[in-house]
Amino acid sequence: MNTSVHLQSALANTFALYAKVHSFHWNVTGPRFQELHGFFEEIYSGLWKEVDEIAELLRIEGFEAPKTLSEIIAGAKILECPNTPDADEMLQIIREDLETLRKVYITGAQEAEKDGNFGVESYLEEHATAYKKTLWMMKSMV
Repeated sequence: MNTSVHLQSALANTFALYAKVHSFHWNVTGPRFQELHGFFEEIYSGLWKEVDEIAELLRIEGFEAPKTLSEIIAGAKILECPNTPDADEMLQIIREDLETLRKVYITGAQEAEKDGNFGVESYLEEHATAYKKTLWMMKSMV
């Protein structure tokens, strides 16, 4: 596999999770609204920043960034959520998806290391590690 495949997978899954968490931010209700509304905003803001960074990494590595929404999310393992789950279900869904994203990043980092692309490896490893902390925080919230 080459670097563009790893980065495209990271981009697709990061964007898919960004969209889902942003939707949950808009639609969360219940007694934990204030807490979760802000928490989801923190998560989707970080994801949006990563989407931009990954697209820029693609360009730095000499590849084109996707130009259409279908190109951006092509091959994403993280799927849309067409309904509005309750707050606890939202947390569970995001936790599962963050774990999926973390695995995508870890796999990409391992492959980038094999390719000798240590910049991409470092980027993906750093973010995979940050997700571990977010997952721990989310587990502590339930």
